[in-house]
Amino acid sequence: RDELLQLAAGLAEVSSRFVSGQGQEIVIQEMRDMLQELPKHQLHLAPEFTASPVAGLVVLEARDVARETLVGHIKTVGHWVGSVMGGSERKDSGGSPSEGSPHEFAVKLFELHEAFFEANLPELRRVLRHVNPSQPVVAPLCFNLASAAALAAAEGGSEVFAGYRLAVDIFERSIGAEADPASAASNDACIGKLFGANAHGGSTHMLDLEVLARPLVPPSAAAVILSRVLASWAGQEKSKEIDAADVIYAGIQNNRRGLRAMLVAALPRIDAERNEAHTAAGEWGSCFDLAVPELRAAFASAAASAIDRLGLHGSELEDETLILLFKVLFRPTGGLPGIRFPLSLLQHVPHGPGQGGTLAAERVLDELKMLRDRHRNWQLVKQLWALIHWEE
Repeated sequence: RDELLQLAAGLAEVSSRFVSGQGQEIVIQEMRDMLQELPKHQLHLAPEFTASPVAGLVVLEARDVARETLVGHIKTVGHWVGSVMGGSERKDSGGSPSEGSPHEFAVKLFELHEAFFEANLPELRRVLRHVNPSQPVVAPLCFNLASAAALAAAEGGSEVFAGYRLAVDIFERSIGAEADPASAASNDACIGKLFGANAHGGSTHMLDLEVLARPLVPPSAAAVILSRVLASWAGQEKSKEIDAADVIYAGIQNNRRGLRAMLVAALPRIDAERNEAHTAAGEWGSCFDLAVPELRAAFASAAASAIDRLGLHGSELEDETLILLFKVLFRPTGGLPGIRFPLSLLQHVPHGPGQGGTLAAERVLDELKMLRDRHRNWQLVKQLWALIHWEE
């Protein structure tokens, strides 16, 4: 059996010398026929099989359908018991110490032949079917793998492949397992390739920004990605003499790349965040990190326009996008210092201890101090006073 496996590995090496065509097909078929004779416990996913992408697929699929013998079953149970008794040392070994699991083999095969798989979507889908989305993949490989999964998505016709969902799972599990998520997220494979910073138009291999609000995505990483993507949007419009803040604000209004959906999804977590939790967040960060400078600039520009139209109180304010941005930014920024906005927005500060009531009261008092004619603006004073939940 060992000799048969070695011969098959030799054929895999030979197949790598063929670009494509009949010669490669003959070698691959011979290799496939050999592997069919082996039971699952003897069909090791040896590194030699990664020499060729096609050969690697053949051994993966052969192992997947190989028969399970009694001896193989006993060995599988033995490995499982050993991993449980021995802790993480043998976890996910997938067989003998010299071989990887199908997931590890598939990821390595993709890494070695990424260009081939991205140019051949049927083969890409075949290798991705062996990727376990619950297993983290190290950065930056995880970003390339997730991008490829999104590229491989197929719906309708003769094949359905949930590539986008797989891409989201790979990204979420992998970025959450990084020791320094923010540093990992700053890699161009993540910022540019996977989330499309500096990309013009849509792309089939990019993730929407809504993904950044998922619970396993560290807010510190989400903030890096969000800031870089928004900055790239603003940069793309410089030649058109359009204000960068207006570009971002329009992106929220139009839910560009899922931006509005991301902010809406993150809002409950922001409301529930405690200040002390943000201080102790460490490398993981807190949802307060999502109050990136680009969002603050977009809010400041829109708020100034609203004051010009409606006055400082802004009693008739109905701009849902401005209200959403205020809810997202007010507490994380410590009350939006240095930014004037229609004070009717303060009614949207959540109730309860630690939810921003003190910040809102301080803001009203600061605005009252700036009123030159307090007698003439008495009506405004009463309106502002009514905005605060003083019992907090």
